[in-house]
Amino acid sequence: PGEYGIDVISKLRPLAPGCRFVVLTTYADPDDIRRAMEAGVDGYILKEALPEEMITALRLVGRGRPYYDPAVMQLVMQRPGKENDPLSDLTEREREILDALARGMSNKEIASTLHVTEHTVKKHVSSILSKLGLKDRTQAALYAVAHGMGTPFKDISVATREVIR
Repeated sequence: PGEYGIDVISKLRPLAPGCRFVVLTTYADPDDIRRAMEAGVDGYILKEALPEEMITALRLVGRGRPYYDPAVMQLVMQRPGKENDPLSDLTEREREILDALARGMSNKEIASTLHVTEHTVKKHVSSILSKLGLKDRTQAALYAVAHGMGTPFKDISVATREVIR
């Protein structure tokens, strides 16, 4: 009582590192969304979402993939960013890997696509996290989407079919 949900999640995250957190809210404030991303929230769903969208979102998060309501991500991307773009610190290969993370690809899938080893992908992911000041690959994926990189799913109907199986 008296605490914001995101503050509670920030406190619970270290106590339950394997737990996935989804925010269900009526608010689509860009600052709240950024705070949720910084807290490591795995999903952010607006209460106005259709039941099918909520089910799909929860299934994706349950499988370890991030889900942020598309309307929410549009708000975050429209907001003016910092003058100093942290993405400019990334190498071209790191940008490719970050883009792949935004698409929900695993290290194995990224390695296969880029014709490198999984170990190499892991090293690049660690470098990306360090350069961007992020905690994990979920935050990296959400950060990438928020900065206009990648499309989490090229064909949402394919993604939805995959989740429903």
